[in-house]
Amino acid sequence: MIIKPQKLDALTSLRFFAAAMIVLVHSNPVFGAMGLAESLPLDQGVSFFFVLSGFILAYNYPVLVGEADILAFLKARIARIWPAHLAAIALLVVLTAHLNVGRESMSSAAFAAIANFFLFQSLIPIRKVFFAFNPVAWSISTEMFFYFAFPLLIAKSFFDWRFKLGLLAAAVVLHRWFVAKVVNCFAKTHPCRGF
Repeated sequence: MIIKPQKLDALTSLRFFAAAMIVLVHSNPVFGAMGLAESLPLDQGVSFFFVLSGFILAYNYPVLVGEADILAFLKARIARIWPAHLAAIALLVVLTAHLNVGRESMSSAAFAAIANFFLFQSLIPIRKVFFAFNPVAWSISTEMFFYFAFPLLIAKSFFDWRFKLGLLAAAVVLHRWFVAKVVNCFAKTHPCRGF
């Protein structure tokens, strides 16, 4: 059973400042943002959001006991971001349906669509994949990855930190292998074989 601790209202102001940083960075090309984007590290707003989200998750869910707690946690996280993400993709597809997609890019467009639908596009380091459909959704994709990693990271019963670091190292190696396969696959003109 998940017991929620007291809400941390002081963090709301920090979220406001991080959001303001991101707005200034993204509005800089249009409005100039008074030179702030060039003189201050405002692009760190997204990184700050990730760190803050991790802190809040660890505070709200210090322990997930058993499969039921983990599933409840994942359901709550997915229900929080996936429906809005799907609505944004649907809206963008409707608004951009008139744009022509060439035959050569159909397979990569399908791959990008699947990656975006399931929110794993930020794990694929190909610009046409991680910026496809809704370019800013890369951050939501990254957030979803950490939601799935979170129960493993806070598990105390079976895993010690050495095991978690070993698992992380294995995941990095596996990811690098997968990325090499994907990049190699999309770099060739012939259809992907064995992928």
